Amino acid sequence: MKQFNIVRYVKRFKWLVFALATIGALCVFLNAMRKQTYTASMVIRFMNGNVPEDMREIYSPNIIDAALVELDIDSDIDRVRSRFRVEEVVPETDQIMIDALLAKGTQPDYETDTFRVSYTDSGRENAQDILDAVMKNYYEAYTTRFVQEQIPDNGVIDLLTSGNDYLESAEVLEDSILEMLNFLNRKEESQQGLRSIHTGRSYEDLYEAFHYLYRHDLPLLYVEIVSTANAKDIEVIRTTLRREIADLYRHLGHLQQQLDLLDVLKENFIEQTTEIDEYHRDVANDRETGENVMDGVQEVSGNRRKPTTYDELMEQYVDLRTEYEETKIDIAHKEFLLDAFNSNTRVDMDVELPDDPASLYRKQETEEAVESEAGIAGEESGTAVTEVNPAGTAAKTAQEPAETAQIEILAAEELEKKTVQRDIPKRAVTPEQIESHIESMVTAFNEYYNVAKETCRELNGVLSAQYLSTVSSITVTASIQLTRYVIMALFLFLFLGVVLSVLLGRGIELMEGMLYVDRALDLPNRARCDLFIEEHSEKLLPENYCCISWNLELNRISERFGRHTGDEVLKDFAQILRSFREVYGFIAHNGGGQFFAFFENCSRSRLEAILNT
Repeated sequence: MKQFNIVRYVKRFKWLVFALATIGALCVFLNAMRKQTYTASMVIRFMNGNVPEDMREIYSPNIIDAALVELDIDSDIDRVRSRFRVEEVVPETDQIMIDALLAKGTQPDYETDTFRVSYTDSGRENAQDILDAVMKNYYEAYTTRFVQEQIPDNGVIDLLTSGNDYLESAEVLEDSILEMLNFLNRKEESQQGLRSIHTGRSYEDLYEAFHYLYRHDLPLLYVEIVSTANAKDIEVIRTTLRREIADLYRHLGHLQQQLDLLDVLKENFIEQTTEIDEYHRDVANDRETGENVMDGVQEVSGNRRKPTTYDELMEQYVDLRTEYEETKIDIAHKEFLLDAFNSNTRVDMDVELPDDPASLYRKQETEEAVESEAGIAGEESGTAVTEVNPAGTAAKTAQEPAETAQIEILAAEELEKKTVQRDIPKRAVTPEQIESHIESMVTAFNEYYNVAKETCRELNGVLSAQYLSTVSSITVTASIQLTRYVIMALFLFLFLGVVLSVLLGRGIELMEGMLYVDRALDLPNRARCDLFIEEHSEKLLPENYCCISWNLELNRISERFGRHTGDEVLKDFAQILRSFREVYGFIAHNGGGQFFAFFENCSRSRLEAILNT
């Protein structure tokens, strides 16, 4: 049997070793990839003490939904939320302070303002992109909550497909433009001189753009619709206007009742404030009777009596009076529109188009007139802390005061001054032209709105740095180090391949030793020799291939020197041949003292040397 030699076994089964190492490492790689996850994380810090009570709002459904829409990812929101984590982070300097307090036996009252936000996903890019998008949307939401108000919703984004009539579309455009103008006016006052880097627009520029739509395009649209009574379904418009007028009249009556009550309270207040001096002079008598001079001016709130002051009373009166006059204006406007659509013919608009095309008065002028009248009454009566008694007001007859009539006269005169003859072009406006005008206004509005949204987004990003800062940018770590695991698997399976090759090689040698080896001589036996000859019988042998046959006369040696000596001669000769086998090739004992040697590369000179040996 051959000697144990690892190199021989590995050489013999080298392809098996290579295949086992490759397949094993590949299986480990694929399994690791299947279980691999990536965690993207970043550290944020809340400034000025504005730390949210619930940190889960960072990955709230609204924030996650906005991020997924932005990335165009179709995924379950709850599944994404379950992969987020927010952990407290204590800075090193703060930790040293806490440890020092604990060492002194003092329990520190410490709340961190630094947090680590992490998100885990199966893909590296997905983890980073989703965390970045979520934090970006949270920054905007946080800034809107603590720093800036949110831009109004785009009310006309679906206007072209909503199926509204022309007049309804114009009113929607008007409301949306007014809402944007109010918003931009507030921003212009608070952020003067700000100009966006991305859009190049300031809030003043945006205000002027929307204001142009309001002062130029919107009035023209109203003229085209009202002057020609154009509508998709004129009966629906008439019914809607009648219903709105009826609702406004009901609201006007309710406001009139409230104003009548306030008029009574005002009269009681003025009358009874003159009795204050008597009240102070006759305190003793007042205590005996238990009466209060101010009992007649106590406002009722449910079943409770609510103290009030003259200033509060007048502020409430001004607000109600302003709303009352505005409602009358709205009624006049709706009735004008109803008359226009009832005539079903072209009408001339005898009213100058004001700043608000949907109103016949400027609401601001009406409010100033009411406030002016209220201020004069306030100066005459002064300010005093009063109470209202429902028993004192129930006996009063509610009538509209002289001030109300005076204000209505002033408003009518103002309307008469602002009324001029409006020459409408004598041209027919087709529904297609109105639809085209609405479409162009919607396009312009959306364009300005997107610019305003981007400008506000940029501003909020700048301001958010004062309230929410990023301590560390996004880093992505893998749960499994693939390179390390693959290298370890490669070496492991190489080792297993070597062990397997040794086991296979040694096992084959043991089997061959049992079947094809002459154990006494340690040479291949006749069966192995026959198998070798059969394997080479159909092969083309090389030029220097040679075959040698030796026959020992064992019988004569055994007869002359004994059987033992014959066996020793046979073993010695076999030992000599084994030395040739290691160098030249295959040598076998064919039995009966006959030996065969097959040498693949043996020259004549080498053959003669072997024979001489």
